[in-house]
Amino acid sequence: MDSLTYQVTIKGLYFDGSGRVLMVQEDSGVWDLPGGRIEHGEDFHGTLRRECLEEMGLESEILDRHPYWAWPAQDRDGSWKVVLCFRIALPHLDFTPSQECVNLDLFDADSMPWHAVVPQMQPLRALLADTSSEQR
Repeated sequence: MDSLTYQVTIKGLYFDGSGRVLMVQEDSGVWDLPGGRIEHGEDFHGTLRRECLEEMGLESEILDRHPYWAWPAQDRDGSWKVVLCFRIALPHLDFTPSQECVNLDLFDADSMPWHAVVPQMQPLRALLADTSSEQR
């Protein structure tokens, strides 16, 4: 891939009442936010709804018109991504396992297994820490 290009990935932020964020665990053992790469012709909301359905088998409601959080990051394959995060609502957490989602869990900045989180999610640490300090 051209070193000057960025992929755009759309991620969902599902927060519980304690401010913990939902993460999905891939069959490789790594954790990530639900969502994925935008496809040609899709809009941000359509991408996130499709990805939640593909990964977790869950319909999602997008709560933000514009990204809630966004950052550039390098992923584990060395590619650069622009990560756009939108808050989502889910009807429940009774997911259907897939290759991209074998487990779900809720984490805050302190409980997140950072050693097993995809590299592109590392900026999430500071954002979650800021959010939990605001709630205190």
